[in-house]
This record gives sequence, C-alpha cells and structure tokens, in this order.
Amino acid sequence: MKRSARLRAGVGMALALLLFAGAAGPCARDPQHPELGAPTPTRSVRGVLRLSAYGPAARGSANAPLRHRTVYVNGREYQGMEDNGLRGYLDGRFKFGWNQATQVHVRAGRRDSVPKYGEKELFRALYRWDGIELPPQARVHGARVDIAVERGPDRDLQIMLYAVRKDWNPGEGGVRRDNNSPPREGEVWWGALAHEREPWGLPGAGFASDAHPLADTSAMPLAETHYAPGQGRIVFESPELAGYVERRVREGRPLLFLLKLDDGLEDESRTLLLLHSGSRDDPWNPEQRPRLSLEWESPAEIATLERR
Repeated sequence: MKRSARLRAGVGMALALLLFAGAAGPCARDPQHPELGAPTPTRSVRGVLRLSAYGPAARGSANAPLRHRTVYVNGREYQGMEDNGLRGYLDGRFKFGWNQATQVHVRAGRRDSVPKYGEKELFRALYRWDGIELPPQARVHGARVDIAVERGPDRDLQIMLYAVRKDWNPGEGGVRRDNNSPPREGEVWWGALAHEREPWGLPGAGFASDAHPLADTSAMPLAETHYAPGQGRIVFESPELAGYVERRVREGRPLLFLLKLDDGLEDESRTLLLLHSGSRDDPWNPEQRPRLSLEWESPAEIATLERR
C-alpha cells in the first residue's frame, strides 16, 4: 500500500517499446468469396515492455534509468505539429502571399520554370512541434526528424535544418482559410514573422546569426542530410539536434525549425523538392506525415518494470 501511494504521488509516465516480429499463422480462402483470395495472415506481437514512474529527482532510483523512445506524429494521440510553406524571392518580393497551413505538402528549393522579376521562385519550409513533454530533468540522447518525400528532382541535393530563434503563428490558411488567400494579420509567411506586425530579419527567415538580435536562425544548421533521386524519405539526426530538443523541452518551449537547401543550391533552378506535410492523409493513416523520434531517460525515475 505504501509503494502504491508513492507511485500515485509522483509524476507518472508509462511508455512501452514494442518490437514487432511477424508470426504468420495458417490462412485459408473465404469459400463464400473466393475472388478475394487469402486473408492477410495474423501477426503476433513480441518484444520488450518498459514502464517507468517518475517523481522528485532526489528520490530517484539507485539503478540506471531505463531508456525510452517516444515518437511524435500528427494523428489520434498527438496534434501538436504544424508546418508552413514559405515562397518568394530573396529581395523580399513575392508571387503569392499566403502561408499554406493545412496543405498536403511543403517545398524546398527553386522552381525550374515560370520566372518573375527575372528570377525563379524560391521555397523553404517551417516546422513547429509543440506539446513535447518529458519527465523532469530528462536527458535526450538522440533526436531524429523523419520527413516523407512526395517528389524530387533528378539530381542530388544537400538539405539543412536550422533552429529558428523566433516563434510564429502557423495560421489557418489565410483570410478565407482556403490556403489560397493572403495571410491574416499576425500569421507567418515569406515576408513576415507576423503579417502586418513583425517582419523577418531577412525575407524567408533568412537572417542567420548567433549574436544579432534580429537574426531569424542560428548561424549553423542543427543537422543536414542528403537527397538522392528517387529517395522516399529524408532524415535529420545529430548531437546538436538532440541538445536543442533537450533544452527546449526543459524550458517548456516548442521546437522551431527552418528547412532549406544549401545556400549554393538555392541559387540554382531544377532543385524543387516536395515534402509531405503534417496534414497529409488522415489520423488513422499518418505514415506519410513528418515524425519526431526521441531517445531519452530521466534521473527522476522512482520505479520501473521491464518484461519480455
């Protein structure tokens, strides 16, 4: 009874890590509908179940804390991720003035056709992950951002992920909420952090500096990755990314990212990369949506259970 009371008093979190392995059982055709063929074999589930309860760090377990993996992807359990497409020209001009929230894809790179003002349109993407909660003093040992590619060019690309230093309002698709209208006041878009209120340091969140107060991003990317023609996903992963996530989560602040091509590639056409967005498909089928995976542990762990 005393042990139960301690668990109830602490800040509890239970997380399960299930490693799936298929075990096909016998299957037969449906005699009433032979045209349907054999049903999909059932699968057993086996793996490791890890449960932890957390409380004040001073009462932490003497044993090494269990390491957990949490995956955040928009769906039935989590709806805290928003992405925005930014599009325009480096001198601040723009062809379309909306931020395209709730779209099916965002883009990075430069168009290969339809120039305007003597230049082809440039694309970047913003990612905002909110509601990331971990136990007290959690240490993030690994962070991974995984994004599905809808379509890409027939050439290699180098893609960068920067930490954005200013928060923004993702908006709801513009004044008509149709992804095809100008931004409402306060919404983010190519020309401004908040429409009619605060501009970016440079258009398209393009001012990179670790010291200047008007900077939009840090000077160096948190992570970078390579795209090859036909590749289905791009993945960002680095110690710097894990450190950024740990700091922001401890501060109770959202994760803010800018995705763009390498500076040199942004000057070239035929580099446009289409990426599935956080609104792609539906909550029951989130496979194409961006996902954030965290490997973490916390010294505030006071009780554990691990079973195979």
